[in-house]
Amino acid sequence: MKRLLLLALGLALPLVAMAQRTYPEAPRSLQGQHTLMLKSGLTTWSTDTGVTVGSVSADSRASGFVGSMAYTYGATPDVAVGLMVGVLDVGGTSLISLSTLFAETALVMPVLVTVAYYPEALALGPAVRPFVGVAGGPYLGEASRSRVGFGVSSTTVRETAFGARMTAGADLFLGRRFKLSAEGGYHLVSDFGQPIGGEVNYSGPEFSFGFGFIFGRTRR
Repeated sequence: MKRLLLLALGLALPLVAMAQRTYPEAPRSLQGQHTLMLKSGLTTWSTDTGVTVGSVSADSRASGFVGSMAYTYGATPDVAVGLMVGVLDVGGTSLISLSTLFAETALVMPVLVTVAYYPEALALGPAVRPFVGVAGGPYLGEASRSRVGFGVSSTTVRETAFGARMTAGADLFLGRRFKLSAEGGYHLVSDFGQPIGGEVNYSGPEFSFGFGFIFGRTRR
């Protein structure tokens, strides 16, 4: 994670300098802007595998990825509101014993209403706008479980938790129609009623990059 942050900083500084020189027409005011954003990044969850005595077992989780699609609207010159649908975690678990094969695939999707504040006093010229944000809503978890032994069974479990996401980052406007975004955040989520992908709680940090398309009226 530290290496990723250093790499992001090394890439961001030249882009900021380039944008300040090349895109003087970038909109400083958010009011009236409609933006579609695609984001991807990492969480801190890891993958692990284990073996037990008397049987062979494997427990793996393809976690660590986070992605989202978001729509935002500039309600005021410094505040944007919107809706985000994301993928917080995708996991897979398998267990093999002498008589049973168990497999599970899981998905956690946050559906959040978002509010972001861009303090004009922190703007680094016309093209770079730092922000802080908060979001809240349901986290939808789904797990598909299959068991093969003396018989075959398959079940699907759906759970809903509620949580909030706090973020801080910056947008880099590339002219009037495009922008890049980098942000760090933390998900604070209640427990699921039963495990989804081996976990009942998906609270934790994330770091992501995004690319956005701006449409509608923009103001300087």
